Amino acid sequence: MHPLITAYAAVFGLVWGSFCNVLISRIPQSDSLTGRSRCPSCGHQLTAADLIPVLSWIMLGGRCRYCNVRISPRYLLVELLSAATCILLVWTVGINPAVLFLYGFYLTCALVIAFIDFRHMIIPNVVVLPAAAVSLIALLFRLDPAGPTPIRGLAGAAAGTGVFLLLYILTRGAGMGMGDVKWAGFMGLTLGPVQLVPAVLVGSLTALLFAAVALAARSMTASSDADQSEQRFWGLAFFDGKPAIPFGTFLALGFGVMLLFGEAVTALWLG
Repeated sequence: MHPLITAYAAVFGLVWGSFCNVLISRIPQSDSLTGRSRCPSCGHQLTAADLIPVLSWIMLGGRCRYCNVRISPRYLLVELLSAATCILLVWTVGINPAVLFLYGFYLTCALVIAFIDFRHMIIPNVVVLPAAAVSLIALLFRLDPAGPTPIRGLAGAAAGTGVFLLLYILTRGAGMGMGDVKWAGFMGLTLGPVQLVPAVLVGSLTALLFAAVALAARSMTASSDADQSEQRFWGLAFFDGKPAIPFGTFLALGFGVMLLFGEAVTALWLG
């Protein structure tokens, strides 16, 4: 891939990541997506100099220019992840506008869901349902040459929805929510049943690894308020002492891996 194209993809990804931050911040609060950005602490309207991707956060030392309150590093991380995703996208897909747009839309939804679920433990319908609708249209009209056939896609959707719905029923909603069920259905629709399995495995293994590290860190930093009925530590939520993992975050990771590198992972998985 030409270095100039890679540079364009990186710059576009940084700017697009800034937009993703708007979605991540406003969707859980049901705020309007229009209007100028403001500091979440003091409410001061931000200027263009405050909104330069990555650079503004670095130059301001990670603090608001007006109230000096610390700005979450999430803004920086989302922009960098968005840039890296755009670079990987053009490297794997090439210059194919239709597929780039389609995959870009899918990966944007995955990025937004990953961070919203990590912070709020929800997968909003306003993200997952449009993603599923676009995926269904792409499936029926074969807009993705590398995607599954309509029969395989629908089979994957049925498998993802069915298995996760069964887990939801068996755990009575304690292990996962209906948002995970819908997101698993979207994953199966988009990837097909063969690639759905390693996507879920990647998500499950990374979720377990993260949970193990978070629980170990929490045990070493236990404080006097550890007996509270509800807490948050890193991305984990604790209800009556029982940990809950933002599983949608890790499913989004597995989905992104398989969307970009599905053929290589499937070939390795199938031996």
